[in-house]
Amino acid sequence: MEIFSEKENKKSTLRTKEALLNALLTLVMQKSFDEITVSNIIQLSGYSRTTFYNYYEDKYDMIEKIIDEEAEAFVNAVCNPIPENIHMTFESDIYIPGLSLFEHVEQNKNLYYVLIHNMLPNYSMDSFCQKISKVFEQVISIELSGNLQELDFPLYCYITSDTYIAFIKYWELHNFSFTPKYMARQMMTNWVRVKKVSSVSVKKLPSNFNTIDI
Repeated sequence: MEIFSEKENKKSTLRTKEALLNALLTLVMQKSFDEITVSNIIQLSGYSRTTFYNYYEDKYDMIEKIIDEEAEAFVNAVCNPIPENIHMTFESDIYIPGLSLFEHVEQNKNLYYVLIHNMLPNYSMDSFCQKISKVFEQVISIELSGNLQELDFPLYCYITSDTYIAFIKYWELHNFSFTPKYMARQMMTNWVRVKKVSSVSVKKLPSNFNTIDI
């Protein structure tokens, strides 16, 4: 009975936080963050002032905690364990690396829209990328051998995070019109197949391109 109660409490907490977050995102898309009050968030969410302050000190604390939690959720989605007994092939739809991430982003696309368009004070996709990178550093463990021992691990985590973010930015640029499966396949194509291209040449430089004499 206690286990059931604990699960119900977690579900209730998630529902409450989701309602508060959705209220905040709705308001941010209507007016600037400075104009938004805690009362606005409470009223739109349908929850009480006491409930809000059970989770957050103020609207700024709310943003900070939301971003921290989303960074962890992002990395959890990326690191979603590969199901056992899965035969990995590029053509297989059974498991597509990155799919769980894009499904997660699709479910939270309003938050990513707000981040990409710099609608929250002190937070952008660049700062979010830094948070993701820090979480990756904490949860990822890789074995290095040979020349790879010289790898700058924090840099590796940042570049990896930034690459994921780039795909999400492109997705938002197209109004999230592609499916998560399409985005996951494109990411895998870029990482696996494009690397096999033997050479790349510039077909034509823009007329205003300036060359630099070295």
